[in-house]
Amino acid sequence: MREILTAIKPLAAEYYRLTGKPLGVTGEVAETIAVDVLGLELAPPRTAAYDAIRRTLDGSEKRIQIKGRAFGADANPGQRLGRIKQPAACYTVLLVLLDNAALDLREMWTAPYAAVAERLAKPGFKVRERGSLSVPEFKRLAVDMGNRLRSAFTACIAFFGGPGESPSTWGRMGGGAETQLVDDVVGSC
Repeated sequence: MREILTAIKPLAAEYYRLTGKPLGVTGEVAETIAVDVLGLELAPPRTAAYDAIRRTLDGSEKRIQIKGRAFGADANPGQRLGRIKQPAACYTVLLVLLDNAALDLREMWTAPYAAVAERLAKPGFKVRERGSLSVPEFKRLAVDMGNRLRSAFTACIAFFGGPGESPSTWGRMGGGAETQLVDDVVGSC
């Protein structure tokens, strides 16, 4: 599947460049990137209300809705997320912002589902009643995952050794402690 998405990304970016319209694969690309970067499991197709699962060290599942958006330097600042499914038995909503020139990862933001649902319930705008938030509105509720991931990586390097240590050696170094450390730092996702 990743090979297909890798092949589609340049075509989708070129289509956007030529037409100014998305090809319609942003959601799938965003889900794949989130799964790869955060070590999530993709939910089965057509699963209602969530797109991925994060398994914690205690064996519990955290269900995640993933929203993808292609976003460029010239993007309208009021761009909106796709409809956030409600009610949903999920833990968090993850926004994956992609560069619309290449559909590469730009930013990831995560917000607790309860906070998102509370914001959607506030009266005021018809689009909110339909389950949609603007990107800036979502970011005000969310945490920048890039900063959290950089912190987790820095913490792992500090904990397990200097820059010469590669992540592939971490599994032999701490009997699972490295997974706990990353899980603690990135726990809200």
